[in-house]
Amino acid sequence: MPRVTVVIPAYNVSSFLCTTLRYALLSEFRDLEVVVVDDGSADDTAALADGFDSRVRVIQQANAGMSAARNKAITDSDSEFIALLDADDIWSPRKLGAQIQVLVDRPAFGLVFTEFRSWDGCAPIAWPERGDDPPEKLVDALTGWIYHQLVITNWALPSSWLMRRSAVDHVGLFLTEDHLTDDWEYIIRFSRHFEIAKLAEVMVLYRKSPNQLSKTFAPRNHDVEMREKMIAKYGYTSPDGVEVDEQILRAARFRGHYNFGLRHIGKGDIGVGFHELGKAFKYGKKASAPLDISKQLARRVVTFGKSFKK
Repeated sequence: MPRVTVVIPAYNVSSFLCTTLRYALLSEFRDLEVVVVDDGSADDTAALADGFDSRVRVIQQANAGMSAARNKAITDSDSEFIALLDADDIWSPRKLGAQIQVLVDRPAFGLVFTEFRSWDGCAPIAWPERGDDPPEKLVDALTGWIYHQLVITNWALPSSWLMRRSAVDHVGLFLTEDHLTDDWEYIIRFSRHFEIAKLAEVMVLYRKSPNQLSKTFAPRNHDVEMREKMIAKYGYTSPDGVEVDEQILRAARFRGHYNFGLRHIGKGDIGVGFHELGKAFKYGKKASAPLDISKQLARRVVTFGKSFKK
């Protein structure tokens, strides 16, 4: 039984997958398997993964979404630790070893995530110089009982997660209701049961591309809805008694409605756009990051007007 299962959901990612697999298998921590869940791809994703390396295993299923694919790999494995990796992201060879050391040294922690850096897929793959800090150096502000931080925003890129299997068994699987926020819901739920740690070192390259899921224009304000749903369910206080910072929360609520409203105005959906801006203004006066709302809005409206004339 491998000690770590690396879970890769894969849907039509043949142009990226081999690079992702190659770097995952360059890990300095060698006791691992990689489970690629082909989620109903129409390209040769499964064929590329199959036979890539003896440590790569392929599961095929009808298209059901990323969360369902992750659940499939989790339930079809029995390793001590579970790592998530999106099919187009890249790992540092030091990542797994550093994370496992944290979980071994700190039994109360159920999940460790790392710093990441955006990557355009073209720049050479490179990692920051090591310096004097050990790879296990933690970010104190995002380590421990951090529900009160995570309910503000999702600090943790899923490709950077390593989870203890026993903790996953306790928390349960991913929900599959909303593919845009399932990972955020999961780590918030996780933070109600276990302490979480963040490594300070950049150990993941997050590939940014025009067609990725997180850049898709959504008709609903999924992030705002998820935050309010989690607050209604769990409240404003972490399990250790630390409360959400009210001013930071107001600012996050403001930005969530404001940015979503401007995006809709830019797309020509004036009704939804101004409805969201109206919600934003409830929080705007006390937001911790003051914005010149009138000037920004005017610029967006002028830009939209010009595009409309064309």
